[in-house]
Amino acid sequence: MPSLSLSLQQSIYVLLEEHPFSSALSFITTYFYFDWFGHKRYFGTISKVVKTQTDMIKGIEKIEGIASLADQNIKSFEAVFKPLFCYVPIEVTLKKQPDQIISRNIPNEKEWTTIGRCKRYLYKFDNPDWEKSTVVSVGSYDIKIGKYRIPEWSPTYWKWFRNHVDWFKSWHNTYTVTFIVHLSFSFFSESSFGVGKFLEPCWLVPAINMKNIQQSTKTMIIPSIR
Repeated sequence: MPSLSLSLQQSIYVLLEEHPFSSALSFITTYFYFDWFGHKRYFGTISKVVKTQTDMIKGIEKIEGIASLADQNIKSFEAVFKPLFCYVPIEVTLKKQPDQIISRNIPNEKEWTTIGRCKRYLYKFDNPDWEKSTVVSVGSYDIKIGKYRIPEWSPTYWKWFRNHVDWFKSWHNTYTVTFIVHLSFSFFSESSFGVGKFLEPCWLVPAINMKNIQQSTKTMIIPSIR
């Protein structure tokens, strides 16, 4: 999915600079929205879906003839696990040599920072949890199903907050989209009711040099998401 247009990005940056009250309020409400509702609910919903997917994979070993199919061509199972990429970590190993990984669907650093699906799910992909993994045996192989660790919200927010150049690279960025929605409501309230005008001298847009941001958007190349 493509990034936001450069003109739209620059318009938003101008809005942030010219309306510090709305901007500051939007940063604050975005933080607390995810802290109180979005973050836990988002990952709670995904966890339930992951459990359903895990149960479905566990049913593979009950399919008649699946063991011989696995022994003949275990690589064919990669197509089954492809839809779970960036969603559920899976490793296929030999039963007699569990340290020998035949295949896995875990994204590398380049993939989890560029592929839309990985950016959307927002997991910590670099360290899957295998401690309570589910193991499904098919033929001479074990299919190990783990879980991606859920990131803590505060470090996640501040990482997003500081990396302003990446805010608009993709519509998959859940935090940016939520922030834009909050900013729209704040700006509408300020424009319609004059909220914040008398407070603007007391507010500062948090730790962002807007002129530098605008300048960086003029020169940077924004890639499309595959």
